[in-house]
Amino acid sequence: MQKILFSFVFLFFFTSTCFSLNVGVVDLQKALNECEAGKVAVQNLKKTVEVKKKIIERKKAELTKLREELSKKALKEAERGKKEALYETKARELQNFMGKVQEEISNKSNEYQSNILKGLVDITEKIAKKEKIDIVIEIHGGIVYFNPTMDLTDKLIKAYNKFTQKKR
Repeated sequence: MQKILFSFVFLFFFTSTCFSLNVGVVDLQKALNECEAGKVAVQNLKKTVEVKKKIIERKKAELTKLREELSKKALKEAERGKKEALYETKARELQNFMGKVQEEISNKSNEYQSNILKGLVDITEKIAKKEKIDIVIEIHGGIVYFNPTMDLTDKLIKAYNKFTQKKR
């Protein structure tokens, strides 16, 4: 899809003799990483990870202590059964907690990125309009903004409908 898009832009750019086309390029990933909001988001995520990491380490230490107690041969059978059940419960709780933490971090990261990227795209559009840029292409992806007067979709639909009606 990207090859088709870039081929289209390339052909359109170099075969267009009717008017000049102003093209801009942005690296949204770089902007996301280097803007202040992006840096703050990374710091917030790091803080959250550190807090959760300490909780996980504490829970792992509890499990290690229980495992050591279970390895003692002096335990009575009833006491051993209780400790084994407690160990299994705590191990499941740890696994569940770690899964929830991973999901929480992922969701927060996606939320931060989504909000910042929306702002970056909005600002890109404003810059493009101010500087009279017709198309802004994202370095790693597709078109971020284009001048609406360049949109041929309605003409394409009409022409296609006309074409298919003639075939009938």
